[in-house]
Amino acid sequence: MNLASIRSKVASILNRNDATDALLNDFITMAQTRIERTLRVPGMEKISLTTGNDPAVTPTNSIVIPSDFLSLKYLYSGCTLMENKDLGHFLPLLQAGAGDPRYYSRVGASFLVKPTVPQGQTVQMVYYASQPSLLVDTDTNFFTVVAADLLIYAALSYAADYFVDDRAPTFESRFAQLYADLEEQGRMTDMEQSAQAIAPAYCQDY
Repeated sequence: MNLASIRSKVASILNRNDATDALLNDFITMAQTRIERTLRVPGMEKISLTTGNDPAVTPTNSIVIPSDFLSLKYLYSGCTLMENKDLGHFLPLLQAGAGDPRYYSRVGASFLVKPTVPQGQTVQMVYYASQPSLLVDTDTNFFTVVAADLLIYAALSYAADYFVDDRAPTFESRFAQLYADLEEQGRMTDMEQSAQAIAPAYCQDY
């Protein structure tokens, strides 16, 4: 589905003559914003790569957070899954030491890392990203393709509040159930893809 079909579905269920396209688009935008505040499922994941520079020229000791960033899932380099430290514990850590960066701490729009990323080495950030905004009728995103019903009922919930519609509890209940179903599907996907074995004590690069 695209924005036009989502809006048409919301309009047909709402069944009001005073629900303009512009107003319905606002409800759909608000619905997406609401969903993205808390939902974290595999379809929302993206990967951002940062490669280490020459430390003698521009040492790579921070990772820029992408503009569509919602929350972090993993930050790793080589065989090392980096560990989060609050800034108070991060700053005293020694910078010395070769190999993969091991620790990170968020400051503003960046993750500071220690040790510095070696030249030519890549740090991979796996994060949950906001979806493209629905601006024109042909626009699509993860929610319109995979979770159209979730977007529809979230929009209907906002519409019911706006029009003081007594179906508001029904719309909200339906939204909550669809949200829980999608969240459970995401949880099961992660479980099925996880390695059901004891992790090795050292990196096995072969």
